[in-house]
Amino acid sequence: MIGLVVGLIVTLAITSSVATIGKQFRITGAGHTAAEGAQVAVALMDRDLRSAGAALFNGSFANLCPGFNMYDKGVVTADNGNLYSLHYPVRIESGGASAPDVVEIMVGVPEFYSGEILPIVKEMPSSSDIMKISDPNLASEDQLHVGDTVLVVQAPPNEAKAPCTRFKVTKISGQTQSDQCTNFKTGCNVHFGSTAGDVTNDFNPVNPNTTYTKPVSYSAGSLIFKMPPGWANPEFEYVQYAVGCGALLRYDPKKVDPLKLRTECPASYKNYAMAADIVMLKAQYGISTDGSDQIAVWEEAPTAAQYSAFNATQRDDYHKKLQRVKAVRMAMVARSREPDTGTVTAQAPGVFDGTLTLNLGGAAVPAGKTWQNYRYRAHETVVPLRNPLWNR
Repeated sequence: MIGLVVGLIVTLAITSSVATIGKQFRITGAGHTAAEGAQVAVALMDRDLRSAGAALFNGSFANLCPGFNMYDKGVVTADNGNLYSLHYPVRIESGGASAPDVVEIMVGVPEFYSGEILPIVKEMPSSSDIMKISDPNLASEDQLHVGDTVLVVQAPPNEAKAPCTRFKVTKISGQTQSDQCTNFKTGCNVHFGSTAGDVTNDFNPVNPNTTYTKPVSYSAGSLIFKMPPGWANPEFEYVQYAVGCGALLRYDPKKVDPLKLRTECPASYKNYAMAADIVMLKAQYGISTDGSDQIAVWEEAPTAAQYSAFNATQRDDYHKKLQRVKAVRMAMVARSREPDTGTVTAQAPGVFDGTLTLNLGGAAVPAGKTWQNYRYRAHETVVPLRNPLWNR
């Protein structure tokens, strides 16, 4: 009887020791996994950040479209000779004090850039709303219709930095059919006047040359890009990096609902998860002084509410700063999957040379646990934006 009791006590002691060692092993392993997850997440973002803006600063594209003229239902949505001020290589959406930031990175050119291209063969006077197009090498094809949206590009070299202009085709003349250009060998007159034809027109102002800052006049050799149906804005291709569903997500914001993806975590979120156990992402712009590549200040992006409260002068100043962004620094925080019984993280980690203390209280935890019952690993890096640096 005594032997049985002693044996039972020894067995319980061994079992308890094995359980404790096993739990400690899981906690230690979870800590290493968190560290690896943070490293992977940083490496993935680093790759895209280093090539950010390659599409924008590509020599042929920058020469073709240094800016855009766009008009939509009475509103001039873009009338600027500076392409970079309209499409930034990197955009940071601040999450405020307690939520992760969202980093949007330019990774490709607009879809129209690889679409159908039609040549202008006659000088278009600044007062005209007609473009003469013809190409003897094209067969008789049904390629352009009334109602199509087109982007007109000045003939290279575009030394005057004339912007591209978006129009809607309102009438076609010079052909037997008035609603389409069917024979490019003989040529067509493409009208974009706001009152020409019978098409409801949202994209053409009554007088482009008083509506836009720069006159709309294109020389022979200029090009018309036909945009895909239903696609009207010359937007570059972006991807977003965001924290959601306990992971770092990478997705195309035009193909998913970002907020729904991050907050509701549908089963498809796994298709966009790049690294697991990520609970925080913070990023800042490295802004230089005018005419310099030397970073003068690191600055957080405003929240959506803060940006909405900006007056016109503040918005203009903010966008001028973004034109001087030369680098991005970011901090990625991963959390161990295994919580401890007590407090193992007494203080939230500080990043960016201690200038920012992270608020980790917003991350979801099981009932009865707090963020302090977990171990965290923070990884930081500074990524130079090579394409803006090379093209200053």
